[in-house]
Amino acid sequence: MVYAPLGADMSVEIDNITAEKPHIFKTGSAYAQAFSLFDAAIALGTIFGPVWAGMMYHLTNWAWMAVSLAVICASGAIPV
Repeated sequence: MVYAPLGADMSVEIDNITAEKPHIFKTGSAYAQAFSLFDAAIALGTIFGPVWAGMMYHLTNWAWMAVSLAVICASGAIPV
């Protein structure tokens, strides 16, 4: 549910950036760079979440683990 709208938005922004400054990227490389960085961020979250949750559960208890993950999720919801 997240990939399709974000993919469309990223494509539009890539087109806008390359139209304003065509010399920044080689032909087609802007799409590859943007989508690979997006996929890397998703993969990092998939790795970081369980590691963080396990560490917090081990050091504290499940309530503090849930609170810490809620704070991380809430910080990701803040628009930039």
